[in-house]
Amino acid sequence: MAFSVGQRVKHILFGSGTVLDVDMDKGAHVVQFDEMETPRKISFRAKLERI
Repeated sequence: MAFSVGQRVKHILFGSGTVLDVDMDKGAHVVQFDEMETPRKISFRAKLERI
């Protein structure tokens, strides 16, 4: 399931963040986590929860 751009999400290791982009070709969300300087690509298979 793809989250929309701007959606706040939470990852068990990285914490809370905001979806910046959805890369359908690679099957990943680009997320800017609050505690990290650079955005991360997180696979659609990774467990993200909506907050």
